[in-house]
Amino acid sequence: MRVGVLFGGASCEHDISVITASQIMANLNEEKYEIIPLYLKKDGEIALTEKFKSQKDLTAKRIKFSEIEKNRFKGKKWANFKRKMKLDVMLPAIHGKFLEGGEVYGLCKTLNIAYPFSDCFASSVCMSKIKTKKLLKFMGLNYINYVSLNKHEFYDKFEFFKQKIDSLGYPLIIKADELGSSIGLYSVNDENELLEGLNKAFEYDENVLIERKLSNFLEFNCAYLKTNDKKIVSDVSLVTNESDVYTFEKKYQSNGLNYVLPAPISIELEEEIKDITVNVCEEINAFGVLRLDYLYDLDNNLLYLNEINSIPGSYAYYLFENKGIYFDDLLDLLVESAVKRKFIENNFINEYKTNVLEYKNK
Repeated sequence: MRVGVLFGGASCEHDISVITASQIMANLNEEKYEIIPLYLKKDGEIALTEKFKSQKDLTAKRIKFSEIEKNRFKGKKWANFKRKMKLDVMLPAIHGKFLEGGEVYGLCKTLNIAYPFSDCFASSVCMSKIKTKKLLKFMGLNYINYVSLNKHEFYDKFEFFKQKIDSLGYPLIIKADELGSSIGLYSVNDENELLEGLNKAFEYDENVLIERKLSNFLEFNCAYLKTNDKKIVSDVSLVTNESDVYTFEKKYQSNGLNYVLPAPISIELEEEIKDITVNVCEEINAFGVLRLDYLYDLDNNLLYLNEINSIPGSYAYYLFENKGIYFDDLLDLLVESAVKRKFIENNFINEYKTNVLEYKNK
């Protein structure tokens, strides 16, 4: 079975995507699968790398799809490949805006390639922090008070929205709507910092979210695995961090961010987190692996769902290990579920014979 691993892309999370891809390909069973690394360059070109174990391999000889097509149409061989390549399954290792919001699902659906993650709707809801807030409101779940603002409103109607923002009370957190890995996130304490933070956030996204900043809280993660015949909720992990704001540098370039698994919390809180995780994922008909991030307000004893990650970094495999599901097992489950889903979908009637295109000489 030929499994493509798509990674890279014109995203602020490009480098994190490379890390995820490295881990996926290191844990895929080479005896079961022919692994095809597909590196999506920042300029939009897709390159086939013959081997990939680390970022160093990206400098190796690559074959562009465009070059393969030209060779094919000229009757030549497919570059270094002896036969035409057809992917059976696509494993996405992409993160970030324009990639994780359902775009790759749509591409694979159009090309009839098996894909083991959520569809366009669920991915879009998860990608947008504003849409996630609206989902929580619809479901009657707790969410931190917020104001959403787009670039047009910022420049033309800011005084009107500023009143709403001030009513939240400082300090505040500003988030670019469709950014991840804490990129485009700013903590502000007054109006001057608010304007500075908004100007920076709008460099990343057309929409931003401004919400009340919690001062005394805990952060938890919980993952959910949905396949054709399995629904598995992971253990809850406690995220420990030396700072009150989880910056990109804290997450990926220091030892300040760590996990305690399972989280040392009450059974009641653990069950609440797991119940919300299952209910939210089922509400949006999610598929594959998702990681849900929670904040627990210690001052008010309230649990908030903060974000939903439809393609979490490293597929959040570590959250399933206590369930006896290791990374290679998780990848097998995803590949199997992708093939099953494609088989089921392909058996629906998707053709309707008509004569409307027939030429009639009147």
